[in-house]
Amino acid sequence: VRRPWMGEKIVTPHGTNPRDVVTAGVVLQSVAPGSPAARAGLEAGDEIIAVRGKRVKNIFEWEAERLDMRVGEQVALTVRKGGRERQLSV
Repeated sequence: VRRPWMGEKIVTPHGTNPRDVVTAGVVLQSVAPGSPAARAGLEAGDEIIAVRGKRVKNIFEWEAERLDMRVGEQVALTVRKGGRERQLSV
């Protein structure tokens, strides 16, 4: 089985309130050097806010989008960096 790999690690939200997890967003904890995510310009602290134009609000929605990705496919991301939104292709 071949699975797509971007080289990103997402911050895992902590808290006792389940709503915190659902509204935590998708924030990058780290990016592997030389990975597709790094080549696209993603960095730790960036927030992924949309995949292929579809909003993602939490890690569950991010993982659902990742399940639809294919090896070698270009994926359009909307990322918030320092308060500004950027369009990237990974």
